[in-house]
Amino acid sequence: MVVFDVDGTVFPIGSGRCSEKTREALSACREAGIITAPCSGRSIFMFPEQLSEVINTKYVIYCNGAYIADPKTGEIADSHTVDPHKVADLFRQFSGDDIYHKASTFTRFLDDNPRRKETRSIPTVFVDDVIKVLENLDEPLFKAEFFFQEDSDSKPGVLEKLKDCPDFTFSSALKDNIEVNNPEATKGNAVRKLASLYGLSLDEVMAIGDGDNDSSMLEAAGFAVAMGNSPESLKKIADAVTDTVENDGFAQAIYKYALQKE
Repeated sequence: MVVFDVDGTVFPIGSGRCSEKTREALSACREAGIITAPCSGRSIFMFPEQLSEVINTKYVIYCNGAYIADPKTGEIADSHTVDPHKVADLFRQFSGDDIYHKASTFTRFLDDNPRRKETRSIPTVFVDDVIKVLENLDEPLFKAEFFFQEDSDSKPGVLEKLKDCPDFTFSSALKDNIEVNNPEATKGNAVRKLASLYGLSLDEVMAIGDGDNDSSMLEAAGFAVAMGNSPESLKKIADAVTDTVENDGFAQAIYKYALQKE
């Protein structure tokens, strides 16, 4: 089985699309009987159709491991939610003109930044007071996020203070965000669960990623590959480093290590 991050691994950041070489590599895995499962910070309603056509899996890992679900039926195989009241308290502690907040349910985003543009493919509800909405939320909450304006220098200080919050785990996939999850909701734990669902040992799992939030996934897998555009901290824990996402490093890794074809 190959588990892999999406943005920065198969999709260049901000592009929303993978290359033809990546699609061909995933199709080759399907033909070889290799399971290929995305393990992303994305929510199920952000699952790209372009990938659904070529992956070989029933289940996809979403929201940094907060839930494992079938993208076609919505069936949830495993989940770890966050308490919306505790998230509201956390948002209340860290607010300001340079910080805005976002929360992910199974069907939508809640977002308190009115300058952020809504797209047709991503259902977003913009609210004036996300804290008040969370305090009255009547649906499961899987992930929350802090976002920082481009000229903000608040992120390092917020990250440092968040270390004292035992109710959550924190990670970052982008230079301007901090992601908030249940402590059990990590990509590594989700990979372990997915492997067990398929009756595989972790020695039969290869993981490919590019961000700090991919570290637990790479540590869990029997063989770990870091993208060439990864930070040095991720490259140090990987068994191999491939080329960058712009140079089809994902496809190169698939052919070399999963399919064992140069």
